[in-house]
Amino acid sequence: MIDVAIGNIKSGVFDRTVQNTEVATPEIRPGYAFIAMSIDPANKDLEDVLDAIKAAAKELGIEAERIDEQESNNRITDRIFEAIRVAQFVIVDVTGARPNVFYEAGYAQGIGKIPIFLAKEGTKPEFDIKDFPIIFYGNMRSLRERLKSRLQAVAKGSPT
Repeated sequence: MIDVAIGNIKSGVFDRTVQNTEVATPEIRPGYAFIAMSIDPANKDLEDVLDAIKAAAKELGIEAERIDEQESNNRITDRIFEAIRVAQFVIVDVTGARPNVFYEAGYAQGIGKIPIFLAKEGTKPEFDIKDFPIIFYGNMRSLRERLKSRLQAVAKGSPT
């Protein structure tokens, strides 16, 4: 197998097969949105944010889900990566600047998806995301309306 790989490299032939097995590329699940945000059961405001995100998506026929809502016995990191891979939309609330949220946003970007960034008014965007159009919200109504508008625009323009 090494000789074949070296031969392909030298000849400039690169394909996605290994021993006649196609490398699996996950199918995008139309109408599915992955939500990356802080999770803190002690912070009841986060429940309102999650509900507003899900309500905006639902109005457009989009199923929005935070990974901890699924019952599963599988590793959460594997489930997160798979959900991001198949998601048509990746919605990321960067309020609170949680490292795991940025990690998930970075993973999405690394596989070619452009997250829809959200943040509560007053949040200072971190350096690497301040060039992206961030939806700043002051209340749940503005979050729902502005996210709904962005989801519609993204759906018209691109699957990611």
